Amino acid sequence: MPTGDSAADVVSGYQRTLVFTQSGALPYQYMSVLEAGDPLLQAVEQSAGDRVDYVWVKEDGTPIKEYRKTSTFPQRGGTVSRVEDHTGGTGDYHMGTDLVPMDTSYKSEPVYQVAIWGGTVIKVGDNPTGWGHYVVIDHGNNFYTRYAHLGYGNAGALGGKAPVWQSGHGNESSVTVKVGDVVKPGDKLGYVGTTGSSSGVHAHIELILCTEGFNDGANRFLNYYYGGVDNILRGGKSLSEITWYQIKGDKSVITDMADWDTLVSEEGAA
Repeated sequence: MPTGDSAADVVSGYQRTLVFTQSGALPYQYMSVLEAGDPLLQAVEQSAGDRVDYVWVKEDGTPIKEYRKTSTFPQRGGTVSRVEDHTGGTGDYHMGTDLVPMDTSYKSEPVYQVAIWGGTVIKVGDNPTGWGHYVVIDHGNNFYTRYAHLGYGNAGALGGKAPVWQSGHGNESSVTVKVGDVVKPGDKLGYVGTTGSSSGVHAHIELILCTEGFNDGANRFLNYYYGGVDNILRGGKSLSEITWYQIKGDKSVITDMADWDTLVSEEGAA
């Protein structure tokens, strides 16, 4: 089992190449894997601490737990694959998981997206052709989360329509935190929305494990591994119980994985 003095040392020991294929197609790419149960993941989990098991809250703090998944990690599923990914991929490549509340009260009253784990806000951005209004949180030990498409301005680059109660705000952001803020699990980050490259109101959540720090200039991570949040929220797994996959820079489609978000076949936001 690989060992080392830092997360980067340990991860480098796992740089074995694996090829994944799709039936009737040539192999798409090579990549690295951090398997569930790895000591590094256990350290990340311990550092991240407690979490909440919901993504949104109402104005009075009531959690909204039930959701439908409209686009999956690490490949878009079902009919939502028509959406072109903002990173320039094929439209099937997807770094996060897209979730829509089953409670449709978000259409008529304020609903906030929350931090799942506690940590320090290191990035608050606005990418009109990508994540829209987004927040990145550092949870320690090279583990980060990104929450994208938060509400208000630049709504619906892909035709998504914001809730009527969000009208009248122009290009403003609903994000309620700033860089340097320390948030707790369940703290509000901003209103649920559909800003940026989005076809409808939803939460886009990325779990990121990075070995060389956050590349703030390009809004990208180096040597990054991604995990699926649905396996945690609905699957009941912990950070150390999911397998993490390294996504190559060519943004190829990835298939035939044992521990990724289940494909969906319903229309929805992306």
